[in-house]
Amino acid sequence: MSELNLEILKCVAFDLDGTIYFGSKQLAGWAQKVIDFLRNKFGRVCFITNNSALTRHQLYERLCNLSILIDEDEVLNSSYLISRYLILNQIKQVRCIGTDNLCQELKLNGIEPKSEHPEWIVIWYNPKFTLSDIEDVLKVYTPKCKIIIANTERTYPRDNGVITPGAGAISAAFMHTVNRTDGVILGKPNILMLDMVAKLYNLSPEEILVIGDTYESDIQMAEMYGSQSILIRNGDVNDYFCNNVNELQDLLFIL
Repeated sequence: MSELNLEILKCVAFDLDGTIYFGSKQLAGWAQKVIDFLRNKFGRVCFITNNSALTRHQLYERLCNLSILIDEDEVLNSSYLISRYLILNQIKQVRCIGTDNLCQELKLNGIEPKSEHPEWIVIWYNPKFTLSDIEDVLKVYTPKCKIIIANTERTYPRDNGVITPGAGAISAAFMHTVNRTDGVILGKPNILMLDMVAKLYNLSPEEILVIGDTYESDIQMAEMYGSQSILIRNGDVNDYFCNNVNELQDLLFIL
C-alpha cells in the first residue's frame, strides 16, 4: 500500500463490528476518546459497516447505548446503501430475505418488500435465517429477477469475540439454489460505500482514512477506491496496523 499522508486527511471512516465493538460490547472504554481525538485532528468521522441486520437508526441507537456519542447521519451501513440504491433506480417491487425491521424501512420509502411480482430479489443478513426463507422467495422468483446482495462477508463477530456465519452464507445458499452468479453486491469491499462518503462530504478518495479489522473488505475497499487505510489487529498484510483502536492515537502521533 502507499504511504500514509495525514496532511491531506479530512475524514476518518471507521468500521464498527470488530473495530468499535463486538456484538453488544464496546471494545474497552476508550472508543469515544479516540473518536473525539480523530474528529478534532482531521475534522470529520463517519462509520461504515456491512451490518445489514439493523437499520441505520438502530445502529445509531446501539452506539448511543454503548456511550458512543455521534450524529445519526454519520452512520452508513449496507442496508441504508441498498435502500438508497433502490430509491435512486426507482425500484418499487422487491422480495426480501432479511429482517422484519429492514422490510418495514423499505415500506416507509415506498418500496414493497414482499412483492408477488418482484423486479429484484434483495438479500440482507438475518440471524434467524432458515431454508424456509429461500422457499418463500422461490414461490415468486423468476430468472428475470435481478439480485441485490448486501455483502458477502463469510463471518460476523459477536459478543466475547464469538464468530458466527455472515451474510455471505445466506447469499451463497440462495445463489446456489437458483444457479446464479450475477448478483449486485453493494456492501464492502465494493467501493460504493466509500463513494457515498465522498459524495456526502465532498471529499476526494485520498482525503479519507479507512480504519477496519478485515483486510478483505475494509482494506481492499480502501485500496480499490484510492483511500488510505489502517488495519486493526493484524500486521501481516498491511504496512500500517495496530492491535486495537486505542493504539491509533500513538500510531498517528508517530506518523
